[in-house]
Amino acid sequence: MHAVFILTGLLGCGDTEPTEAPEVPTLSTPAAAASPEPDIPEPAVATAAAAIPERIRASHIVVSWQGCLGADSTLRRTRAEALSRVEGLRTSLQAGEDFAAVAMAASDGPSKVLGGDLGPFMADAMHPDFSAAAFALEIGQLSDIVETPFGFHIIQRTILEEVHVAHILVQWTGIHRSEVERTQEEARGRAEDARSQLLAGAPLAEVAASLSDGPTGLRGGDLGWFQRGQMVPAFDDAAFQLDPGGISEIVESPLGYHIIVRLE
Repeated sequence: MHAVFILTGLLGCGDTEPTEAPEVPTLSTPAAAASPEPDIPEPAVATAAAAIPERIRASHIVVSWQGCLGADSTLRRTRAEALSRVEGLRTSLQAGEDFAAVAMAASDGPSKVLGGDLGPFMADAMHPDFSAAAFALEIGQLSDIVETPFGFHIIQRTILEEVHVAHILVQWTGIHRSEVERTQEEARGRAEDARSQLLAGAPLAEVAASLSDGPTGLRGGDLGWFQRGQMVPAFDDAAFQLDPGGISEIVESPLGYHIIVRLE
């Protein structure tokens, strides 16, 4: 979400899994997939689109008043009272108060439990005004007060570190979620074979389809986008060390051996 805008969907406040049957152990970090906070459906107007990132990450504080969309039915605050409150909060933030702490204490949105963190989002996921304000911010910068039908918002853009990766997963008998009959030694040999094929230029989709265990093998091993710290350390470290197109060494996790390919 972004500065005070109208949201009409669900914002990312819940945990996400990388696949329908996770092939990479995730840590308990919230992502931006689905949350009780409404999204903003109208596409943002892009000026100088080439200079605008496709995705950003931001946090916000929303102060609502009686009658706002999504406002608690017991809320009796007037618009004038809400404006005074949000102005005071912004003054505190400018004076150095921690954004997450203020959000947890004072925001009216469901993302307050995450310190206002909305996770990564694209411009067209939000109301045009909210997106315009959020995407214009520098990392760490506070927005002006933005008004939407959900209330007054203060947005802060935060660092977005994420990678788009695919992998080959090779498991052995007895490991978590494994359905194969294979020793760990055999699994290591299979993983080495998969990595050798990739290094020799074999198409990722073909190697994944023939050698990867788990459901993502049939779609080229694609795991989608991950934020730093979302995966177990061994997988996370290897993925973020790769340049786009890079192929990792064999990485062992509680689910087996992985060869990670960074797509973006």
